[in-house]
Amino acid sequence: MVVSAASSHYDTLETRDPAAREADLFARLPDVLRRATAAPAYAERLRGTDPAGVTSRAALARLPVLRKSELPALHKAAPPFGGFVAGALGSSRPARSSSPSLFMPIPGAARGRYLPRASGAATSCSTPSATT
Repeated sequence: MVVSAASSHYDTLETRDPAAREADLFARLPDVLRRATAAPAYAERLRGTDPAGVTSRAALARLPVLRKSELPALHKAAPPFGGFVAGALGSSRPARSSSPSLFMPIPGAARGRYLPRASGAATSCSTPSATT
């Protein structure tokens, strides 16, 4: 959707009545929670929670909080991603793009070709650099 010159908002969902917006978000939240429980870590954290009952701010406030500081230990206990991914890893492929990507492999890099570094110095791809 294109933003019109007369409006600074992306679409009408941004300008709707706050109560209607909140009602819509809470109507969709139970489905989001049901889908999240497909991942083992979320299923464990939300055990005993009925997703259909999380339709208000008070119910949302009773959900457990996942703190960023907990993530390293969770990842170490259940790599990768601490059990917060549902399904088998690698089961879906990203869409292919016809434009070049900054993340595409560099031909010959695995064979030790020298590539310029951001500092302007050259380094070999086949041996780790002491400065990185």
